[in-house]
Amino acid sequence: MNAKRAAAIGAALALISAVGIIWAVPSVDDFSLENPYWNGMSSAAAGLGISARDPGAEPDPAGTVLIIAGPDEPFSAGRVSEIASFLGSGGVVVLMDDFGEGNSLLEGLGVPVRINGSILLDPLFMEKARQYPVALAPEGSGAAGGARVTMDYASALEIMPGAAQKGARVLLESSAFSYLDVDGDGGHTAGEPLGPFPVAAEVPYGKGRFVVVSDSSILINSVYGISGGNAEFVRSIAGNREIVIDYGNNAASPYGSLRSGVLSAVGAVGEYPELRYLLAVAGAWAIFAADPIRLFHRRAAGGSGLFAGESQEVRKVAEAHPGWDLSLIRRTWEERARCGSSAPIRAAGSGNKPAEAAFGRRPGVDEGQSK
Repeated sequence: MNAKRAAAIGAALALISAVGIIWAVPSVDDFSLENPYWNGMSSAAAGLGISARDPGAEPDPAGTVLIIAGPDEPFSAGRVSEIASFLGSGGVVVLMDDFGEGNSLLEGLGVPVRINGSILLDPLFMEKARQYPVALAPEGSGAAGGARVTMDYASALEIMPGAAQKGARVLLESSAFSYLDVDGDGGHTAGEPLGPFPVAAEVPYGKGRFVVVSDSSILINSVYGISGGNAEFVRSIAGNREIVIDYGNNAASPYGSLRSGVLSAVGAVGEYPELRYLLAVAGAWAIFAADPIRLFHRRAAGGSGLFAGESQEVRKVAEAHPGWDLSLIRRTWEERARCGSSAPIRAAGSGNKPAEAAFGRRPGVDEGQSK
């Protein structure tokens, strides 16, 4: 096998191995439905049947809840218009954010709610630590299906004046023992706001509903499984609608982008017969290039480089001159056979000098045979 063929086969095998690894290793991006680690949403995806939005498809407003979790890129005018159209046609949007770019969407849509941006702590009504406050529906409201929702490094909502006249209502609020840690020292400082604070609210928008939650993490794996309340809360909003997550304003990691591209390419192979045929041809070429029959015979010959059943003349010359290039000896024999010559391969001239040059003799290897 020559160097070019070996390089081509090596590159093909490396590509196949890389695709296999990328296929097997899941994304580690925040809020990824494939991510099984603490910051992913694989558990919620399985428990609630959440799917990722296809960027090329328009979700059905009448049958879809669109979740936007932890957006870290501002919403452009085009994106705001797209979401407004979805809401106006009867869609439901749930924005889950704490310290990201969610307010740019709220401002663009004119929703009378804002995310405060300071961390919400609760030393009494919490799970594990004060950074995991528990939120409940306001007493007597019957909102959120009575769910007990565990939050994770959350913030609070600010309900703007006139929101009630627009139909806004609070779905969840923190306890009276909670506070906003404005200075970030982990404790309550004089003057820092005390609870309860609204942490989830719903606002009618056109024919649809817009829900704001001041925590991006209520569905991540490390929080979702603490109790069933988080799933119950989302179900109370979705009803019988399909739940779809929109990553349009979430920056993907380099590996996440690479994996997404590879999976899309693999999916395209299954969708388009032309690509399958192209891969079949490429695979056949790779098999031909590898020349497995010769490789088998080479192993059968004990790894000497000669093939089992090799021409006796080639074997004789190769064994007599181990320093000569075997591929050139074989090629010479094949050319002579094609031309119909039956003359044996032998060194030409005194001292085998021409043959040594033709067959790549290395100095000192064939000294004994040349004398």
